Amino acid sequence: MPVATPELLDMSFLYDLADNDRKYIYEVVNLYLNNVSEGMANLETLAKQGDDFEAIQRQAHALKSSAGIVKVRGMYDGLVAIETAARDRKDSNVILSNLDIIMSNFRDALPLIEAERDKNRP
Repeated sequence: MPVATPELLDMSFLYDLADNDRKYIYEVVNLYLNNVSEGMANLETLAKQGDDFEAIQRQAHALKSSAGIVKVRGMYDGLVAIETAARDRKDSNVILSNLDIIMSNFRDALPLIEAERDKNRP
């Protein structure tokens, strides 16, 4: 069942989608951990460089689908804000402030996400 801290992490969509298939949950969460960790690191690098708005927009967009499956507080909305600010070539402070929030929440949620993966290991 979903993790006990819905204020930070909500996995209910994935659990509903998986229909109690532990192997599927394990595979999706493992894929999420690999792809999102790398994608967030890439987004952080791009945002701190601050001059390639197109790459920032693409990376934020790519992360949104994963953020809709394994829901970390504020991550999806923060990615939307980053994507929009990059598309509109807004002040990079908007991008950086949203990135700070989602990176902090992602780091806090990481051990919980790993625990969800491990408890569903086939």
